Amino acid sequence: MTNVTRDVQRFLDNDTAIRKDLSRGFINRRALAQYLQKLLRIVGGVDAVISAVRRYETGLSEENRFEKAGALIRNAKISTRTGIAIIALEKASEVQGLLPKLFSVIHYERGEVLRIVQAEESIKVIVDERNVDKVLAIFRQGNVIKIERSLAEVNMKLAPVSAKVPGVLAMLDTELANNDVNIVETISCVPELLWFVDSNDLLKAHKTFLDLMESLRERK
Repeated sequence: MTNVTRDVQRFLDNDTAIRKDLSRGFINRRALAQYLQKLLRIVGGVDAVISAVRRYETGLSEENRFEKAGALIRNAKISTRTGIAIIALEKASEVQGLLPKLFSVIHYERGEVLRIVQAEESIKVIVDERNVDKVLAIFRQGNVIKIERSLAEVNMKLAPVSAKVPGVLAMLDTELANNDVNIVETISCVPELLWFVDSNDLLKAHKTFLDLMESLRERK
């Protein structure tokens, strides 16, 4: 696969709006190619980009390229919760050694939230806002990098097979981006996907997913 073809495919895979219009024949290939050439800074003639778009279009069917992903999403279950905070901690042996203490101050039986995500440079602890002080009491002030409050969680439960189906997360993230919903954090714990957004964006994010699911059911 050439770089041009790969770049065009990657872009179109992540732009639901253009992909839909392309599959329906609403977009002029040359105009799209010129747009992509400028946006992706593709060196060379526009004909190579047109060819990449044509190849993508030939293999594209909104009904078959993302058919399996769409089938999973339209049957998903969504739940939300507010009052979430994310505490970013430095990734240090001291912090890792103290993490088990979190399980003694967060009460699952009461429905309290505790999610821990370890990345390359930090460890993020996701809890209910009311438990932030309990978490901070466990660590030194110097361990804390950042605290984000007033967040909300959107939880989508899919079928277990979703782990083997490409395009699910790309489709969902693109829908949020197209509807101006900023994603603060994402956690994939198949068959569950979780998004953390600003509380002010919760209704918009929820409606975005419900509208997408309804649209996918109508195509069935």
